Amino acid sequence: MKQIRFLFTAILFLWAYLSLNAQSVDLEYHHWIYDFLAKMETRGLYHKFDAGMKPYSRCEIAELLYQIHQKVVKNPDLLSKAEKGLLEQFKGEFYDELAEKNIEIQSRYYERHPVRWKEGKNRLYLDFYFRENLQLLTGDQYSESEHRTEMTLGGILRGDLGKNFSFFVDVQNRMRSVEDSLKEQFDPSQGQPVVTTGTHAFSDQAIAYFKWQLPWFTMKFGRDYLRWGPGYRGGLTISQNNPPFDMILLQTRFNRFNFQYFHGFLNSKFENKYLIGHRVELKAANWLYLSGTETVIYGNRGVELQYLNPLMPYHVAEHHLGDNDNNMMSFDISAYPLKNQKYYAEFMLDDFSSSEGWFTYIGNKFAFLVGGYWVAPLGIKDLDIRLEYTRVEPFVYTHYDSVNIYINYDQVIGYWTGPNADNLFFEANYWLFKDVYLKLGWEQVRHGRGDVYTFPTKADGDRKYFLAGVVEKQQIWSFQIKDQLFNDVFLLFRSNFINTQNPGKVAGRQSLDKQFLFELFLNY
Repeated sequence: MKQIRFLFTAILFLWAYLSLNAQSVDLEYHHWIYDFLAKMETRGLYHKFDAGMKPYSRCEIAELLYQIHQKVVKNPDLLSKAEKGLLEQFKGEFYDELAEKNIEIQSRYYERHPVRWKEGKNRLYLDFYFRENLQLLTGDQYSESEHRTEMTLGGILRGDLGKNFSFFVDVQNRMRSVEDSLKEQFDPSQGQPVVTTGTHAFSDQAIAYFKWQLPWFTMKFGRDYLRWGPGYRGGLTISQNNPPFDMILLQTRFNRFNFQYFHGFLNSKFENKYLIGHRVELKAANWLYLSGTETVIYGNRGVELQYLNPLMPYHVAEHHLGDNDNNMMSFDISAYPLKNQKYYAEFMLDDFSSSEGWFTYIGNKFAFLVGGYWVAPLGIKDLDIRLEYTRVEPFVYTHYDSVNIYINYDQVIGYWTGPNADNLFFEANYWLFKDVYLKLGWEQVRHGRGDVYTFPTKADGDRKYFLAGVVEKQQIWSFQIKDQLFNDVFLLFRSNFINTQNPGKVAGRQSLDKQFLFELFLNY
């Protein structure tokens, strides 16, 4: 109880301390503006003081749009016709946050809301969204052609009260067609809750948090997603496949220095399971970001005061607490050394001994990721290409104590492949028009023996073997076209052609499969 009392006392103290400053909620990390911003940053049209923390706040995004706008006003030829149209639409979506910038915004792009209330510095917005998709599946792994449908209904309520306080609530319910054999389940160790009715399964999800902010300090309290690292397909410590979780998050910025800390509460079969982390970023130059991250999983006890300390080196704290928890460290770099090009890398240590062979000693558990992003190659403004490789060594994310396995709701918190796997990914994107977006991709995923629940035993000896055992190897060719029929009304088609060797890690098998997805999305 003393620990909980201390925690809430700290929250109340910080709340009382905050002064009146511009404030806004965060923009959900899967919003399509992030792809646009990544492209603009690589072209040098804005500079941001962090390299790998998402989501961004709406005010932050508005500031970035303003920077881009200012440069385009001075040089209209910087953007293609499609990019100019996207900039205008995004300015309209953030017109409230840009209101004090005194820039021209076309009224036809103003973001519409079923409910919009504003009085002084107080604002409230209510939005609804709808997604319907149909999957057609055919190939060797399906006994016959399958049709799967999924419908999602959701609503978002967000608001700013005064200049220092905001809140956000996103509630959705998803209905999908399933096999008759699927059962209801509410055990977090088996995944997120599912309710079945006949041949349909229902699952719901909610994000809800409060936020306070100074120009140099932010505090968030509630349930949300979090993503760290420069990787596109995923991060090595905190990835986008990690379901939302309850957290207390603190962030501070000073010039070129950025620091973020959180203490999270995970969902598992254990009564108490926690994830904590802190990340520091330094903007060494306009073209160079250096970052370091440290996380810990611990549980089966109350909240540890040492882990509530944002500045405490958690590698040291873990030793003083008995060396029973699951501590990880990572380092990453993002660089823009050439025009329209970005290169990035991340290296993560789970356990490591420098006196033993890096790639052979079973106790050396690490992962690394390298990638490159090229915007407007050969002068083609509306084209961008990306190449990324990730390798996760055997037994990464595992732990001898099951409470400390690196999972939340049965999902790997780090890179989605799990241990003893690698992924090579290529993608080319082209804006045909402002509203039409094409993607062409190729990917290879290899996965050897074991998974996140497989901890090394004495039988494994002192040596590890990357991609040991029967290796499942997938090659995936994909094509996608996305058309914005009207503002915030999207129609998407995606096809995947998959060649799998040793599916299910059964030697000698092969599977050739096709997947087709049709999706309609409306955000109002």
